[in-house]
Amino acid sequence: SHHARYQITYKGIPVWGYQLVFHSKQGVQDTVTGMNITGIEKDIGSTQGKYTAEQIEQRILNGINEEIKFKNNTKVIFIDKDKKAHLAYHLSFYLNTKAKHIQAPNY
Repeated sequence: SHHARYQITYKGIPVWGYQLVFHSKQGVQDTVTGMNITGIEKDIGSTQGKYTAEQIEQRILNGINEEIKFKNNTKVIFIDKDKKAHLAYHLSFYLNTKAKHIQAPNY
């Protein structure tokens, strides 16, 4: 059997938590599972955002004094519980100090 996973995007920006998976197996009808979303254009007028990725990083990481070993900041579309789309950033980073063992928060 073969599987292909596709990230749902809007104007090149990944939609957080929304993927489609195509399942294929010889002798069995192909199937698709996952979550799709429509209507993002009604909620997202511009993909520029109020803040830059750097500004978001500064605001969140400002109080951290330990060395950051790894950092990733990605612009995403977040769909809330009411199915409203929001432009957002997913910031994850990794700390490892003698005083505090591995920390890997996500914002």
